[in-house]
Amino acid sequence: MALTLIMSPYYLQSNPNKPKVYMPLYAEDYDGNVVEFPTLKDTKDYIDKYILTKAGHIKIKHGDEVHYVLD
Repeated sequence: MALTLIMSPYYLQSNPNKPKVYMPLYAEDYDGNVVEFPTLKDTKDYIDKYILTKAGHIKIKHGDEVHYVLD
């Protein structure tokens, strides 16, 4: 099973003259476990079902990870 990364709206940028480096968004299930998507369709289904409907919120965890936490 492969981990499909969803890019978050958060980015790193140490110099305004260099490109922004967008951070990956770790998708969680209702139990707080990070979800690994086996196919791109599964990733799209998660985005459609949870992110586009705003069924959760973005949270910084462990100091350097951007997570989508379901409400």
